[in-house]
Amino acid sequence: MTNYNRPKEAALDDFRGFIMRSWTYERLTDTEREKLAEFFNGPRAYCVSDSYKNRWAILLAIYGAFLDGCGYSGPNWRDDEMQTLKAANF
Repeated sequence: MTNYNRPKEAALDDFRGFIMRSWTYERLTDTEREKLAEFFNGPRAYCVSDSYKNRWAILLAIYGAFLDGCGYSGPNWRDDEMQTLKAANF
């Protein structure tokens, strides 16, 4: 659960940590992770302003659009690829 009482300036860092622990982030390719990092560490991410809660809503929308661009299709997204990777590393 997100603590919306935190300072609004903490929203971007909190959101980055949230994303990096997510199962969708785990399934991104290295190239996709680099592109995502470019955005979240670049000047455009710092243009997101408003309250802590609204910043989260905006960042979630941006991340959702990013996932859509990566072909996100729901909970089973890239399951076959993950199984292949796990089998190869076994």
